[in-house]
Order: sequence, then structure tokens, then C-alpha cells
Amino acid sequence: MRGCVLIWVILIEMLQQLDFLPKLDVMDFNLTLSLAGNTSEETAGLSIDDDATIPTYGLVSFRILISTIYFLVCVVGLLGNFFVMYLIRAKKVTGLTAIDIFVFCLALSDFQLAFTLPFWAVDAILDFSWPFGHTMCKIILTMTVLNVYNNVFLLTAMAVTRYWSVASALSLRCRVSTYIAKWISFALWVLALLATIPTLIFSSTNKVLGDELCLLKFPGNKWLATYHLQRVIIASSFHWW
Repeated sequence: MRGCVLIWVILIEMLQQLDFLPKLDVMDFNLTLSLAGNTSEETAGLSIDDDATIPTYGLVSFRILISTIYFLVCVVGLLGNFFVMYLIRAKKVTGLTAIDIFVFCLALSDFQLAFTLPFWAVDAILDFSWPFGHTMCKIILTMTVLNVYNNVFLLTAMAVTRYWSVASALSLRCRVSTYIAKWISFALWVLALLATIPTLIFSSTNKVLGDELCLLKFPGNKWLATYHLQRVIIASSFHWW
């Protein structure tokens, strides 16, 4: 949390130096965020303290910058990943490799992730106030987390496949065929879907300090700890690969 606050302060100071923002004493901001101990009925079960105040005055340029970046990444992501999938499909005539299968699935995952970016862009321009309702909050947040998990899994599979290809250059038996790569990709999609179930269950819209936010709301700190433990276990498991 302190690292995020530090990055936030550094970004604001950089924008002030470039005259994007008025000169503000960012160190006077009351960023007393907490992960527990909420007593307000309005923010029960959330990770924001009752006394937390997040100033928004003077940050309009910053929100516009974030939204613009989201939209640009969306356009580039949709076009770029579409052409990647198209080229791999065209290459099917000459024969595909296991890496081609993983790249195609990775492009498909990024293509889906790009569809969620306009929603987050609008969320950012409205000062992180979610205007699309509860159902869209669940869909967009779940799709975002699902594709992030899937990207990590597919990149790991590609790295392992490349290692096996180099390590077994003289042996055809140890190489991954396209048939096996398709089943590995399917298994990784299922694994990513299972890892995203907590997000699907606990994502919701909630009133925080008068604003409607799209976030994860857990019934208690034990559920929050379990969610973070799951992320640590998944990250550690794929790190060892």
C-alpha cells in the first residue's frame, strides 16, 4: 500500500513539473487507507477506512490522461491481436507449431482484455465512479482478471515449451506437438477460469463516500486473506516453472 501511495505521489509531482496539474501539497493528502477495521455501514466489508479521503480537485488532467491511454491501448490491442490471429490462421496451410498455438490463444486473450478497457476508461474519467451497474461490474471485472490469469499461464507455457525445444533439440520425442499444445491451452483456460471464481462471486458495486464503485467486497477479513493467499500460491507455483 505504501508503495502504491509513493508511486501516486511521484506521478502527481511529475505532472506538476510539466504544468499538467496545479501546484498542490500532495503530502498533505489524507491517504489513510486500511484493510480492516471498517465501522461505517456504507463501507462495511470494504478495504477503505472511514476516515479516508481521496482528493479529486486538480486531478482532472490526470484522469483524462489515464482514460486516453486506456482508449489508445484498446484500439491498438484490438487491431494488433486481430491481425496476429489472422496471420496464424493463414499460416495453418503451411503447418503450425506449438508456439503458434500458444501465441494464438494469447492474442485471443489479449483481444478479449482490450474489450474491457473502454469501461475502465469511462470509470477513470468519472473519478472511478462506476456508471454501468452491478451486472456489468461483475462481467467486466471477471473478464479482466480471467484474461490476466490466462496471459500469465500461457506465457509460462510458451517459456517451458521453448526450453524443451532447446534442451531436446536432438530428440523428437520430447517436443510438444500442436495437438498437445491445444489441450494444454484448453487446460490453462480452465485453470484461469477456476482461479477467477472468487472474483465472479465477490465483485459488486458498492457506495463508498457517496460514489458507486466497482470492486471486490468480501464478507470478512478471512475471505480477503484467503483470496490473497490464492494469488500468492498461484504466483509461486508458476514462478518455480
